This record gives sequence, C-alpha cells and structure tokens, in this order.
Amino acid sequence: MTLLEEIKADFNIDCGDNSCLYAVKKTGMRTNGGCRCFDGIDNKKRIYIRRLEVTIEKLEAGLKIAEDKNIQLGYDVEMTIDRLEAERKSIEAELKKAKDENNQLCYDAELANAMIQNQLEKLLNKIRNKKG
Repeated sequence: MTLLEEIKADFNIDCGDNSCLYAVKKTGMRTNGGCRCFDGIDNKKRIYIRRLEVTIEKLEAGLKIAEDKNIQLGYDVEMTIDRLEAERKSIEAELKKAKDENNQLCYDAELANAMIQNQLEKLLNKIRNKKG
C-alpha cells in the first residue's frame, strides 16, 4: 500500500461512486456519474488537496528510486566483496605455490650442495692419497 493509499484509508473518504478518487476499496453497489468527494469544497482547497497528492506521489517515486539505488549499491558492494575474496584466494594459492616451489628449490639446492661437498671430499681424499 502506498503512502497516499494509507492516507486515504486513514481519512476513510469514499463517496460511493465507481470513479471515486479516494476510495481505497471499491466494493459493493457503487454509483456512476463521477467522484463527489470534492462537492461543496471551494476551488482553492481542491487545488491544495491535489497539490498535496502530487507531492506525496513525487516523494514516493523519489523514495522508490532511492531504494532501488540502495539495492543496486548493496549489490555492487556484494559483487566487489565477492571479487576481492576471489582475488584473495587466488593470491593465497599463488603464495602457497611460490612457497612450495621455494621449498623445493631450497631442498634441491641443499641436495646439490651436499653432492658437491661429497664430490669435493672425494677429490680431496684422492689428492691426499696421491701425496701420501
């Protein structure tokens, strides 16, 4: 129910015509011939009431636009969070991969160093044995 409909319901204005501008629910036997809610009200008051209605309708339209923008903003924020979370996971995976590769490189370097040390020790032993 719109704000204008709520206001109309609060005032419970209904002339009983099918064309009534203020009836919230048009049920039962209704007359034809046009809304009579403004009968007996001077033109200045009619214009004032109509301006109020238009203002309320504009406010409601503005509120709807603001709500839609807020929903879109919320969606955009969620999408940004999801994208950043995916990027974080990707970076973590790359970091783990780099650490694993680094660990493998360190292991390979230690193994190569041990092999070189072993070969040097053998060469030194040969040199020592030839001298002695």
